[in-house]
Amino acid sequence: MTASSLENDLGVAILTKNESAVKSLICNGVDVNRTDSVGSLPLHYAAYVGDTTMMLMLIDSGADLNAQDLLGLTPLHRAIAALRYDVAELLINKGCDTTLQCKIHQTPLHICAIHNVPNVATLLLRNRYIMLDSADSRGCTALHHAAYHGHVEIAELLLKAGINMAATDKLGRTAIHSMACGGNLGMLAVLREAGASIGVCDFHGRTVAHYAAMASQTEMLEALLRIDKNFLDARDNDGYTPLHYAVQNGQNVKTIDLLVQSGCDVAAAACDGTTPLHVAASLAESAKPIEYLINCKGIDLNAKNADGMTPLHLASEWTKVSRVDTLIQAGAEVDARSHDDATPLHCAAIGGHQLVAKHLLKSNADVNARMKGEMTPLHLAAFNASQAVVQTLVEMGADLEARDSSSRTPLHLAAGSISDNGAFTVEYLVQNKAEVNVSDKLGYTPLHMAASKGLDQLVEILVDAGADVDKPDIRGRNALHLAVLTHSENTVRKLCNVGSKAVYRQDFNGYYPLHYAAYIGSEQMCLDLFECMKDMSEMPTSGLPRDITPFHLAAVNNKAKPLVRLAKEIKKRTDRAAKKRLSLDRPLFAYTDVKNRIPLHYAMKYGHLDPTTTLLSQQGAELCLTWRDKDEMTPLHFAAANGKNACIDWVLRKFNKISVNRKDAKGRSCGMLSLTSLSGPFWPLIRKSNLERCDNMGRGYLHRAVYSRNKELLIRVLERCNPNVRDVNGVTPLHVAAAVGESEAAVMLIQCGANRLAMDNRGFTPIDWAAAYNKLPVLETLLERPISRRSSPDSALGSGYSRSPSSTDAKSESASTVAEKLENELPTYGRAGLLFAAYFGYLSCLIYLLEREPKLVSSRDPRGRTALHLASWRGHYQCVEYLMEKGVELEAADDEGATALMYAVKEANSVHIVEYLLNSGADASRKDCNNNTALHHCCLSKNEDCGKVLANHLAKSDPKREICNATNNNGETALHIALRNGLIEFMLSFVGYGSGSMWIKDSSGRLPLMSAVDDPDILDCMQLLLSCMMEETPADVSSILSQDRRQSQQSLGRKPSAESETDPEFY
Repeated sequence: MTASSLENDLGVAILTKNESAVKSLICNGVDVNRTDSVGSLPLHYAAYVGDTTMMLMLIDSGADLNAQDLLGLTPLHRAIAALRYDVAELLINKGCDTTLQCKIHQTPLHICAIHNVPNVATLLLRNRYIMLDSADSRGCTALHHAAYHGHVEIAELLLKAGINMAATDKLGRTAIHSMACGGNLGMLAVLREAGASIGVCDFHGRTVAHYAAMASQTEMLEALLRIDKNFLDARDNDGYTPLHYAVQNGQNVKTIDLLVQSGCDVAAAACDGTTPLHVAASLAESAKPIEYLINCKGIDLNAKNADGMTPLHLASEWTKVSRVDTLIQAGAEVDARSHDDATPLHCAAIGGHQLVAKHLLKSNADVNARMKGEMTPLHLAAFNASQAVVQTLVEMGADLEARDSSSRTPLHLAAGSISDNGAFTVEYLVQNKAEVNVSDKLGYTPLHMAASKGLDQLVEILVDAGADVDKPDIRGRNALHLAVLTHSENTVRKLCNVGSKAVYRQDFNGYYPLHYAAYIGSEQMCLDLFECMKDMSEMPTSGLPRDITPFHLAAVNNKAKPLVRLAKEIKKRTDRAAKKRLSLDRPLFAYTDVKNRIPLHYAMKYGHLDPTTTLLSQQGAELCLTWRDKDEMTPLHFAAANGKNACIDWVLRKFNKISVNRKDAKGRSCGMLSLTSLSGPFWPLIRKSNLERCDNMGRGYLHRAVYSRNKELLIRVLERCNPNVRDVNGVTPLHVAAAVGESEAAVMLIQCGANRLAMDNRGFTPIDWAAAYNKLPVLETLLERPISRRSSPDSALGSGYSRSPSSTDAKSESASTVAEKLENELPTYGRAGLLFAAYFGYLSCLIYLLEREPKLVSSRDPRGRTALHLASWRGHYQCVEYLMEKGVELEAADDEGATALMYAVKEANSVHIVEYLLNSGADASRKDCNNNTALHHCCLSKNEDCGKVLANHLAKSDPKREICNATNNNGETALHIALRNGLIEFMLSFVGYGSGSMWIKDSSGRLPLMSAVDDPDILDCMQLLLSCMMEETPADVSSILSQDRRQSQQSLGRKPSAESETDPEFY
């Protein structure tokens, strides 16, 4: 006898209480701790049958007192569940672990509470029970279970032992919630006497009254209402009252009647607008609640929830036929509208509820009612492929040709339905003369809808009914195009057999269905479609403007399967048409698009290895590899430029003699393009390349290696390249390193002999580039050793100031001449870099350069501008402040005599700089070579904000009004320019202190008031009128302007504008 059979016999002997058999088996050495096929041990069976004698025999034989079965139950759990007090007492006295939990985390104390075993509970609680407040997998303590089951004695023992009455389960429910569900009034008294809070809510805001109503515990609910009347209309977090729950779960109306008779709000709406009647119409377990509620005073039969749905909507949606009848008979509106304008009939239709639809239609529901999207019930029933409802609606007069907002008929929706009943619905509609060739707004016919989903049976029905196979949609696609995309070969064959012209239809891109088949990679469909194109004697292309062949699309979409067989079939056809074979030198796939690209270009561009290997496995592969498009780019160029290294690797291994040094129209080789690809350079390709070559711009491999920021690659390229190679703009690799901020690259280049002071064609050194691009680490690297040669400040920074229309050529000694005299006293490098840093506002570079060489602060560009001019012009306050601290000349003038203050007033964002310069002592009376002051420049630049700052400053510092009345070479004051440019805001702040300017005439004899007038006749009239006005009491000009300010702006129709000079161009 096997050990397994012996153990099975032991279990049988225990269950039949055969002590002699048990004793015999134990003497024969049976394992008393071995589980049987259902996971139970002998001691579990003995505990269940309650035989203490066998229990002792097993225990004495070494049975494990704490063994757990597959459910995690110990013998003690089993003994308590079977109400075997003697066994439980024996196990406890023998020292079993009374705190072990089963798989749902229930202790023996939980089992006592569930099965009402107070005597065992007393044994467990006689000493301090450490698992007293232990919760099971639902978070329930023993008190939760005792309260629910109404086991008062157990509850009293637990409360006496000090169990936590406020403990909550995972839903936030306390024992008193469980008591309400159980409905034991004695338990209510016990818990209240122990101090349990009756007003506590669970995590969802539900009170004990909600739970009593939910469980239809009428007596308990009545007792709770006597305790606290506020329970009557208490709301949970979703706004539901006890009546909502009573209606939903009530099998009878006693609980509902209690609440209604107690005065609850029968029309109470939850947060989503749901009333008890909504619940009764849909979720209630029986029809009794709705029959009761419709007779209640204050009930609203047409109340709407948050979606605008009435109870009749919900009853129709939930297929509650008797409730539909009840509501209609009670007076509910049969065509009530939801927020989407849906009627109850729409709800019945979308749900496919024929009986409900019949009852609604019998009550005169509108069969053609339209909801949002202009859909009728027939549209919804057809979409859901509910033939029974469709038939009912049609028989009741539904419009078969009704159009929704997308111009679709019910047949469109039925044809696009994937329901099992779709074919029957379509067939029924067709039999009832539904139009099969009607188009929606996208040009789709019902046949398009069925074909686009590969519904063979529906396609056959529609075709047999006369559907036009070749009718195009608005994108030029017929049903065959769409059928191909579904991979449905049966549908494609059916359409090809019916409509021979359909295979020749081109969409708005010029693509035939054959193109679509190639795109999805279906070889068989490609062959079938081409076979049907019997009149096609040449390669099918999309025509102009792209001239794409099916092979191009297959290559783009990584589909290699249809390529070879289709190409051979096309070649046979074209050879027969020409009555001679094509030259063997022409590759099989040498078909070009409008850019002269063959399919291999696209396969390698997108890194599709399968099409690449297929295309290059045919005769003439090397010719394909060297095929050039209109930009002279080969397929290998495309792969290199896009970092498709897998394709490149395969090609290099397969065609190891292929040249990789061919150049495209821009002179770039494959290796050059690989260096700067997003996927990183491919060294095997670069190793085969001639690294000394350059492109049409003179940029070589080293330029690109630096730009790629690849240290390892740069080391390899440097071994074979001149570090001082220049492009056509004189830019060296060190310039590039400075621009991209690669310090390590700069170090390597310098170590290999790169010239740190090499100038590009505009005189800029790498030092200047580093400053211009704000690359401080590179700047530090380049300047770590003394340098003796000088860099050149460049003229690309622009002139930086505005001239009046007729400026004179008279100039004093230019500032650049002065700068030339100081040249020997200035440092010999970094001047242009400093000017760039000031212009762009790169404070860190500015600080580094000036801390290293303070004399650079006097640097000027070829137009005589200092760093202060440039920083002020571009509005870089911190740079201006730092330059002033380093002693830059505040009143330095450029070649046109303009100071930093004149530059500052040009930009609207320089207000703080203007204020800073004025506070630092800038002379507002200075004039440039055209005799323009800062105030003139401000008005020329239409900068009203800075103009107001200047006006306020001059009001205090110019008591004699010399500055505000100053004229330029054209005799114009600032007021002349302000009026000409319509600077109303500036004038309001200016005329208060500079009113004298109003009477100063320019060189043409015009006052500021007339400065914008070009017509001499109008000018004479204005002068006459002004002379007449002077005889009257002069008005306050400022107040007049203030009153008419808005009107003036509207009449002038002016828009804010600002003069700005072109930013400097850098390589």
